[in-house]
Amino acid sequence: MKKILRVLIVEDVLSDAELAERELKTVLENYTVQVVDTEEGFHRALEAFKPDLIISDYTLPLFDAISALRIKQRKCPLTPFVILTGSMNEDIAVDCMREGADDYVIKQHIKRLGQAVLKALEKKNVELESRRTLRELQESEEKFRGVCSAAQNAIIMIDNNGNISLWNPAAEKMFGYTEDEAIGKELHRYIAPNRYYDAYSKGFAGFQKTGRGAAVGKTLELTALKKDGTEFPVELSMSATKLKGKWNAIGIISDITRRRHAEAEQKRLISAIDQTADLVVITDTEGTIQYVNPAFERLTGYALEEIIGRNPRILHSGRQDEAFYREMWNTLARGETWRGEIINKGKDGTLFTEEVTISPVLDSEGKIINYIGVKHDVTKQRVLERRLMQSQKMETVGRLAGGVAHDFNNMLGVILGYTELIMDTIDLHDPMMKDLREIQKAARHSAEITRQLLAFSRKQTIEPRIVNLNPLIEEMKIMLARLLGEDIDISFIPAKDLWAIKADQGQINQIVANLGINARDAMHDGGKLTIETANLTIDEVYCQGHLGFVPGCFVMLGMSDNGIGMDRETLAHVFEPFFTTKDKAGGTGLGLATVYGIIKQHNGFINVYSEPGHGTTFKLYFPRCAEKKKEAETAVEAPESFEYGTILLAEDDEMVRNLTTKILETIGYDVLVALTPGDALALCEKGNMNIALLLTDVVMPKMSGHELSKAIEAVRPGIKTLFMSGYTADIISHHGVLGIGMNFIQKPFTRDELAKKVREVIEQ
Repeated sequence: MKKILRVLIVEDVLSDAELAERELKTVLENYTVQVVDTEEGFHRALEAFKPDLIISDYTLPLFDAISALRIKQRKCPLTPFVILTGSMNEDIAVDCMREGADDYVIKQHIKRLGQAVLKALEKKNVELESRRTLRELQESEEKFRGVCSAAQNAIIMIDNNGNISLWNPAAEKMFGYTEDEAIGKELHRYIAPNRYYDAYSKGFAGFQKTGRGAAVGKTLELTALKKDGTEFPVELSMSATKLKGKWNAIGIISDITRRRHAEAEQKRLISAIDQTADLVVITDTEGTIQYVNPAFERLTGYALEEIIGRNPRILHSGRQDEAFYREMWNTLARGETWRGEIINKGKDGTLFTEEVTISPVLDSEGKIINYIGVKHDVTKQRVLERRLMQSQKMETVGRLAGGVAHDFNNMLGVILGYTELIMDTIDLHDPMMKDLREIQKAARHSAEITRQLLAFSRKQTIEPRIVNLNPLIEEMKIMLARLLGEDIDISFIPAKDLWAIKADQGQINQIVANLGINARDAMHDGGKLTIETANLTIDEVYCQGHLGFVPGCFVMLGMSDNGIGMDRETLAHVFEPFFTTKDKAGGTGLGLATVYGIIKQHNGFINVYSEPGHGTTFKLYFPRCAEKKKEAETAVEAPESFEYGTILLAEDDEMVRNLTTKILETIGYDVLVALTPGDALALCEKGNMNIALLLTDVVMPKMSGHELSKAIEAVRPGIKTLFMSGYTADIISHHGVLGIGMNFIQKPFTRDELAKKVREVIEQ
């Protein structure tokens, strides 16, 4: 009668245990099975069931195959042990085999279980047979020494007295001691003391009796000593065997110097990767994350233990579509390196932009085993690039707007001037008067648009004074309340001891009014407008993240509403002329463009913060003015009588020249007309008439109005000059700010404005 084979299955998943038993049926005929899933159950089964074969899962909830192997080795070392697991890498497999496993089978290849079982049982039979013949093999010393001599590793034997009884050629080469020098000596001569060796020494008496000891059945890493005193690392595996009825220890020693060097190099590499500012990610071929460096943790917000085992898709922001990732993985699958830029999302939802390089890692056979990604955070760089592009775009638009406004002002001046002249010649009740007033109204409205364009392009003439924003805002609150309506609550939070600034008061009023109207339009059902001021010192660090800002002391004017807010796309265009989200009746889209131009003309900065549904905040920064405010000068009374005289007009635009001549003549002046600066200079040099005033355009061919004025003053000292222009050129101004003592009139002007300004300059 055949013996019934007892099979112990260590498995916590019943279906997997049944699967294993089903495979056993294919190779075994007479057997019985017991299944356990705990360490306690395993102990009981070894005592009571006394298995002839053990099949164990690698990992159980509170137990694992390594622990089971160690228990088995103590209680029934000859019982075959096969590991059945869902996954196992080479390192774990080697550890299991060292602990005494006969074989391991991946569950995906369960069909191999039968053969593994037969092989393990056969191995047991062989081992039993080997034990029976071991005495004969040990007595055949020449044969044993031949095996030892051929071994690459050092093989030693320690007899029952604790002395070396075997020292193979590899040991001679490794330690530098000959066999004659080593035989009969104790092992501690060649191994530096450590806690494992100390335990072995203390327990040697027990080993002599039982063959068991602290070092037996283990693989230890120790420091060995060469004959010349050099220390080197070794790996020592000790096992026990009986020779002639006494326990002896056999040790296999491997020199692991190269491995230690490789490990040290790996540690240095890991240390360098851990300290680099760039993100490093290593995944397996399925994209599962196996390693990330600290820079990855800092940027993404995910701790190492949170991200290991996850897929990088956890960082997807939705800014790249599936086709993007498909192309990336196709490139990597071909064994090629992929480079690109990705917008990812951190644990807290924050978006960040990365320059990414992902490369396949190949084994010695050219097979892809890992992917490594090196990622550089370029979020701030991209933000600065976008801001720079926006700034350059605004500068370009500003130059275009200024140029258009200059030419347009000349045309508007002609339209307004001739309209006034015609209106003076007809009766107030003439039907044509209504049409002329409409023409005048349209021209004045166009002039206002032009004025706003000049403000945006920083070409508008301003008269800066030393002012304090707090009283200006207090004065404007009443006007704002009427402008915005009763359903808007206006709150002003002034800063104490607010610094002074140098600004055009009229333009400050324009800023507050424009931002107030913009806030009102964003609060459809009423709301709250908060105005605040503050003293701020901006440093280099802040400027690095805010393009266009410079360090220094500034006065901040903030205006916030709780309206509908703006999305990112709207914010990107908010200061551009004629950009508006309102309907045609809602405005021209020049309000915020005007604000932008005014603040830039005052050498300041502006920031806007807004989110849909969370309102909008504008913050404007004016440079602090350290000058003291001068007392107002006492006005000089104008003379009671006024004598008209001759005016020299220098204007290169024919229509403007003809109109200006006609206006001056109608109000009583004699006019000398010069088409070019050269003509004007020639008239002054040759003529004997008394010229009361030079009226000149700022920008003319070959010579500017400022240069013409200087040249004429050299010929006619004391002559007075009045400049006129569609915009303030840099020749007589800096960013639209007139020089001290210069007289200027902005085109387009009315007849009355020109008459008043001319008389004012002549009377000076």
